[in-house]
Amino acid sequence: IEENFNFVYQTSFENNSFLELQKYCTNLVSEEPDKVFKSSSFSSIPEKLLISLIQNDHLLMDEIQIWDHVIEWGVAQNPELSSNFTNYSKDDFKTLKNTLQHCIPFVRFYNLTSKEFIDKVLPCRKLLPKELYEDLLKTFLSLSDPNSKPENKSKPRTAKSEPQPVLMNMINIFGSRSHENQQESIESREPIRFPRNGRTPRYSKYDRM
Repeated sequence: IEENFNFVYQTSFENNSFLELQKYCTNLVSEEPDKVFKSSSFSSIPEKLLISLIQNDHLLMDEIQIWDHVIEWGVAQNPELSSNFTNYSKDDFKTLKNTLQHCIPFVRFYNLTSKEFIDKVLPCRKLLPKELYEDLLKTFLSLSDPNSKPENKSKPRTAKSEPQPVLMNMINIFGSRSHENQQESIESREPIRFPRNGRTPRYSKYDRM
């Protein structure tokens, strides 16, 4: 499943007939988020998939990590942008804001600590809607302890029960079939033949060297 998961997960979002598989994969990632967030293909996942992850009530990841990954994904969609906000122009912020406009509403900023907000959100405040930023600023400035969080402002993320084994088998079967198809394609290719003893190379598959 480790080898096949990312392929299956992304494929499940390409066809509405895979809604049950899509739901299962999202639940699985909620318990093991590194399967997607730390994969080499994270920056290429579609926006729809990213949103399904960060809006999940059961995503077992600190909110500040979620915010970091959302920023990482957004920057990756715009190769001309730097990951260092101190070098950003007004247009750079506008570009990134447009890229993340559908994702930001699902980040639960009120689950951050005051310190996390100041360190990680304040530097890129121009990405946030004005009303949201003003309320966040007011809320976090009212906290005396930098490690404290606002109370009753946002729904916490909680763990969920174990995934269904039947759908786990679906992922393994789906992924293995994809691997078999790739292997068949490789094996069906014509082998390269090289000349021996100065003879002209023969390209027919019926030749015997």
